[in-house]
Amino acid sequence: MKKTENATKEIGDILDANGIFKLLAINEDEHTPHPFTITADHLKASEGNDGILTEDILSGHSCGAEDCELSYEEHTCKKTAMITIKRDTTQEEVRDMLLSISEDLDRHGVAKVALVQPEEGYQIL
Repeated sequence: MKKTENATKEIGDILDANGIFKLLAINEDEHTPHPFTITADHLKASEGNDGILTEDILSGHSCGAEDCELSYEEHTCKKTAMITIKRDTTQEEVRDMLLSISEDLDRHGVAKVALVQPEEGYQIL
């Protein structure tokens, strides 16, 4: 949760700075073994934190899925960065930008990138 928020901010800032791309979202998918399930214990623990579920709170209580004894950290997922363009661009610019941020994507567990067609009608030429 927080890790994806950090990834969204960092990768979003990198892409915004170049003037070509915009990060729309980072989606979590392909959960292993399943999405971590929040319980009443998590919610009760978050009351002292204005209802915010932090990594510490999630880690401090077990998963609520039936028969699951895995910790929060043992629930994993793959991430997909949803990116669009802010102006007409070339295939070379797209390739170069993706290569330049590949280490940042890897560090944040982003396994895939999806280029989303912009509403403004910009194109990759």
